[in-house]
Amino acid sequence: MTTPVFSVVNSSSCDTVNGRFRTGIPCPKGLWQATDALQLSTTAGPLVDACCSVTGLWQDGSVRWLDIEGTLSVGANAQEEIFISEAKPQLTPLICPVTQSDSSWEIKLDSGDCISIDPNSFLRLEVSAGIRLDSELTTQAGLAEVRLISSQYETRQNGHRTVAVKLFQQASAITGGKPVLLQAEITIMLSTGDLFATVTVSNPSAAAHPDGKWDLGDPNSILIEQWSLSAEAPALAISLDTSETPIKLEADTDYCLYQASSGYDNWQSPAHVDKSNQVSLPFRGFRWHINNQLQRCKDHCQPAVTLISNRHSPVLSVDQFWQNFPASVSGNGQKMQISLLGSRQAPLTELQPGEQKTRDFSLTGQYQTPLKIVLNPQWTEQSKAVCWFHAQQHSAPLHALIQQGVSGEHSFFAKRLDIDEFGWRHFGELYADHEKALQPDETYFISHYNNQYDPLYGMLYQYLLTGKRQWFTLANDLARHVADIDVYHTCQDKPEYSGGLFWHTDHYVQAHTATHRTYSEHQPKGVYDDHAGGGGPGGQHCYTNGLLLHYYLTGSATSKQALLSICDWIERYYEGDGTLVATLMGLKNRHVPGLRNILTGAYPLDRGTGNYLQALMDRYALLGQPGDLAKCAHIIYNTIQPDEDIQKRQLDNIEANWFYTVFLQAVCRFISIKEQNQRNDSSYRYAVDALCHYARWMSENEYAYLDKPDILEFPNQTWSGQDLRKICVLRFASHYLPEAEASKAEAKAKTLLETVQKRLGGSGESTTTRVLCLMMQNYVWMGYQHTPAPMPLKDSYPEDDALYRPALRQVLARTLRNFSLHHERRQLSRRFPQLPAWVGKS
Repeated sequence: MTTPVFSVVNSSSCDTVNGRFRTGIPCPKGLWQATDALQLSTTAGPLVDACCSVTGLWQDGSVRWLDIEGTLSVGANAQEEIFISEAKPQLTPLICPVTQSDSSWEIKLDSGDCISIDPNSFLRLEVSAGIRLDSELTTQAGLAEVRLISSQYETRQNGHRTVAVKLFQQASAITGGKPVLLQAEITIMLSTGDLFATVTVSNPSAAAHPDGKWDLGDPNSILIEQWSLSAEAPALAISLDTSETPIKLEADTDYCLYQASSGYDNWQSPAHVDKSNQVSLPFRGFRWHINNQLQRCKDHCQPAVTLISNRHSPVLSVDQFWQNFPASVSGNGQKMQISLLGSRQAPLTELQPGEQKTRDFSLTGQYQTPLKIVLNPQWTEQSKAVCWFHAQQHSAPLHALIQQGVSGEHSFFAKRLDIDEFGWRHFGELYADHEKALQPDETYFISHYNNQYDPLYGMLYQYLLTGKRQWFTLANDLARHVADIDVYHTCQDKPEYSGGLFWHTDHYVQAHTATHRTYSEHQPKGVYDDHAGGGGPGGQHCYTNGLLLHYYLTGSATSKQALLSICDWIERYYEGDGTLVATLMGLKNRHVPGLRNILTGAYPLDRGTGNYLQALMDRYALLGQPGDLAKCAHIIYNTIQPDEDIQKRQLDNIEANWFYTVFLQAVCRFISIKEQNQRNDSSYRYAVDALCHYARWMSENEYAYLDKPDILEFPNQTWSGQDLRKICVLRFASHYLPEAEASKAEAKAKTLLETVQKRLGGSGESTTTRVLCLMMQNYVWMGYQHTPAPMPLKDSYPEDDALYRPALRQVLARTLRNFSLHHERRQLSRRFPQLPAWVGKS
């Protein structure tokens, strides 16, 4: 046995028999190749019903990330340590468990039973004699006719046997003249027959957003009556909570379980306003009726439906049922519907343009408490696959402050209750409680955070560091919310909006009917200096690190798709979409702060460009395309210079230029990737020299921002959180400076750290969302300190044409070479819908 890689934990007081587990595992460079047969084992021996698949590669082709899933029995309140090793290859060919015909795909289980999939319909299957599942989408326009676009499957094997079959489906519908997209990923474990599914409904239309306002009531919204699973069986039983004994439902029984609101004290919070800016939730919690007679009313329910047949009685459960209200279960003794989005008992649910909703459900032999995963932090550190991860960071002084995020009266769980961040659109979101500071007497101050400073990454980092499941729970909920609600899922809007990440609720004002889209017509104007009061996704708000790490740790296709969407958007935001219209707009806006100057090729030194670099590096990690890393080199070359006069940058104008450190953090990561890839080229030399140039200036000139509070508009502890960035940069850069200068950089970092620790440790602001998120994102200086592996710099390098700014005439020539009247008309119609009819539609 070698070092255990992770543990599977059963926190229940009951034994778990053949429970499913799934996790991502980081792997050291060169340890395993993608073609290696890998085997999972416990101290008792090999795990027969578990498999590994590769989700990430190092630059040399070795495995960087594995997606692991399987089944395992774990005793009550016990855990099993899991080891990974190479296995002897299986010489006997494995027999595919799927038999295909035009009308049915039969999946043969280890028991000899079959699950039948309809390959011509979306989410329609028969799991046993008389037990069938289907899906239904009903909108204001009626029952939608769903048409399947694609249906495919793959098998998951461990070299000795097939462990699981995964089915992927995509479908579409037109309802009320508006398109709807649906997709499903279904996993069937062959040893147990248990089924686990993730399904998504999406509105791909663009929003109207008049004057940059994104209020409910958009003409392109889809009004959903109910999107649901339909289950049919010879008999049914229901538990209102998974811990309760099922209630048998007679054949002539009509029943309805309706979760109308969160069930908490603040269930009528204005977070739940409809398009009229009014809260219309009918009652607190849920109500359970049989034959129109009220049986029970309480705060929360997590129902489980038992589908009873002669041979099998599997249990159907939709995850986080009450948290995603309105939700319902209704039907009669033999057929029932359990809602995935909206409820026939509730008012119509408005799915905004570019919005989607993803749900998980399972159909298993019996309901069991989900198994939990704890990764070995030493293994994670040694793998070097998680950027800046260092297992000893938990011993650092601010660690205890960060843990307030999962415990105590100011935890993120507690903050949910303050404004009732529950319901299908809000659940998982973080309450931006720091925004209430200027209006402390307001009962409710509705402000949503939209992943600013990437708390998703920070939570996952804390989960890997501490093993606390609460961090993973928060991260998983947040990842789903960000990917579904905060990302603009359309390609029909302006290129600089489509696919982007929405800003948090506008500063110092309430969300009203903007939901999670920043700007509302109900908000006041002129709230602060340079108050825009309208707009859409912007380059200064782009966070992808957490989505990448979440995908690696969970295999979530939703997070992966959101990551790639944001990456494509941020690239268009800075580079344009290649049309002549975009090029001309770029020339017009070349002096606008925060945008690339298309005439000079220069990028702004700000957080937007830094986050753009991070997104490109995340896409490079995911897809391995060398062009993304080459683009990073080009951006660095055209943003900062190793010999520039930094005084001209006016970095002492803190309000305007504090975020230069965000960019330098991205440069540090670029240098680290180059070192991992052993690419000692001119772009590496340039980045090192430029970083050192800025680090020297920082050693001489930087200070803790609150040392000079008079020059700050709002001198609060957010500035101490931003100071942590300087510590990261100086710790990293010290490895590349001459000894005397390195000592100076380290001394500055030490002084800053002592100051920041004292200020944050003594301030109640350290419990607010923004400050906690800054600490989680940037209190990783040990990783910056221990990651560098400097390569010797050469006196000369071959020229790298990718670094240089293309001349404007080259840009125009390339644009004209690729000119398409269709694309130009489409650009114009999306950007200027008010233009005369001759522009037309795409």
